[in-house]
Amino acid sequence: MCGFILAYIDPGVGSMILQGALAGLFALAFFYSRIKNWVLGLFRKPQDHKDD
Repeated sequence: MCGFILAYIDPGVGSMILQGALAGLFALAFFYSRIKNWVLGLFRKPQDHKDD
């Protein structure tokens, strides 16, 4: 048996992986405040809404 494995990433596949990673980072940066408010809302106490 061989003691090591040689791996090869095709340039087309490598660029697709890079594009997907960059798109994910940009989407995360774009929706950061919305995601942050959603996560913080999970840990906050529910507020009572009273009609005046």
